[in-house]
Amino acid sequence: MRAIIAIDADSTKVGISFLNYDDGSLLYSDVITSSLSGFDRTYDLFKQFLTLMKSHMMIYKFCGCIFEDYGFYHVQRIANMKAELIGMMKYFLRAKNIPMFYYIGTQYKKKKKYTYECACAPTQLKQFIYGTGRAPKEGKSSKLMLEVFKLTGYEFENDDLADSYMLALVYYVYLYCAENRIKDYKKYQKKPATFVNKDNKTVELKLSAEKFKPIDKWLKGQG
Repeated sequence: MRAIIAIDADSTKVGISFLNYDDGSLLYSDVITSSLSGFDRTYDLFKQFLTLMKSHMMIYKFCGCIFEDYGFYHVQRIANMKAELIGMMKYFLRAKNIPMFYYIGTQYKKKKKYTYECACAPTQLKQFIYGTGRAPKEGKSSKLMLEVFKLTGYEFENDDLADSYMLALVYYVYLYCAENRIKDYKKYQKKPATFVNKDNKTVELKLSAEKFKPIDKWLKGQG
């Protein structure tokens, strides 16, 4: 069975979901945590990730992985810990020849164009979930769960599970569009992706034009 991986990693925990590449069904979803601190915690999270991956690689053939990109941190040490953790995970995935999603970002400085690799930006994931790049200030957790439930019918215990699942889903839709040569929202409307929901029923994944924007950007070569 082919599967895709979605990883929402932080300095203290890792939300991870596996999605069936062929029908969009949720295969696995969990949050990895550790009671340790400092680099001991980073290493513990990575070891748990390795154990999880090695056990599931005997069941699934992983054909791709997507990370939620780095957010902005006020404390540099926290940012460094997250970068170290994601770097180790990427090393393992590269060693196992598991492709990782990225798009080419652009930036202009003094009229010079610079390009760089990006994963799925936090604002892009929010756009896919809410239809806007900003999460609500109040009731963020309950609003997230509600949006996920309305779109997919799934109910999750916490934000981390919901985030990693939606990250997997945005990657699933992107791969579906790329494979079926769907290059814009109008074509997607005519032939939307389908996925198997929690009731084991195949349903269409209907998206608004606003929620489709990150995928549209990636498909048009801007990502």
